[in-house]
Amino acid sequence: YYMLASAIKSGSYFWLVIFAVLCAVISVYYYFRVIQAMYFKEGNPEIEPLTPGFRWILGAIAATVVILGVSPNLILQFLYF
Repeated sequence: YYMLASAIKSGSYFWLVIFAVLCAVISVYYYFRVIQAMYFKEGNPEIEPLTPGFRWILGAIAATVVILGVSPNLILQFLYF
């Protein structure tokens, strides 16, 4: 809000303010459609069971993310040296 207000006060970037407001209106429309789909529409609660291979891959990716989140130097040393 403050950034847009200062752009309006300067007077030379009024077109940018209009563009930013239009983009915000479009994004609000899409976000509210997602919220509407989550809370106000009926869905099919059936979930297919995961295959063992997919569970293993998912676990390996999760472990990699945790390890690199705790110690990012492992990947940084590999990339720089």
